[in-house]
Amino acid sequence: MNYKFAVIALCISLSIAGKADFPYGLQLEWNIEGDSITFNFIVPNIQIGPFGWAGIGFKTLEAGRTMANGDFVAAIFDSGKIEDRFGNPRNSNPPLDEEKGGMDDLQDKMKDVQDNYTVFSWTRWLDTKDAKDSPLVEGKEYYLLWAVGKNEGEFIKHHDDAGAIQIVLSNDFSTTEEAHASFININ
Repeated sequence: MNYKFAVIALCISLSIAGKADFPYGLQLEWNIEGDSITFNFIVPNIQIGPFGWAGIGFKTLEAGRTMANGDFVAAIFDSGKIEDRFGNPRNSNPPLDEEKGGMDDLQDKMKDVQDNYTVFSWTRWLDTKDAKDSPLVEGKEYYLLWAVGKNEGEFIKHHDDAGAIQIVLSNDFSTTEEAHASFININ
């Protein structure tokens, strides 16, 4: 009986979550509750071998779709680390927020390995008040950037592939398979 309840609860929670699909089978789900947002970054296990990390980032439409000054999160596959990062003005490898005077504002970090995929989860405030994080506003349009790449130990190397899509940050937003054709390559 508890199993049925868990399945029903999962279906209800997924129906009120925003969702974006990316190449390589990557998915990002989010759920806004009050002043916070919870993310589930879903990585197919088949991608764990070819790549060492995957990341997502937010940029306002006004700021453009490059990595420069973007608010990023990187998921390191082997260690399970989930890192709060900020894009350099020069559009290079984004350093940890803490390395540039910011704070790690990601809470409740968790890596959950399933049979076919791994879920990296975290929660943050919509407005962390951290200069190295972008305030997120429910209902606002953003570029949602994605990237995958290799690493050397814990050091993430330059991405092997990356792109961006335009989203509305809301619990009822969802991309479709057709959205893959509209990805903007940022290499």
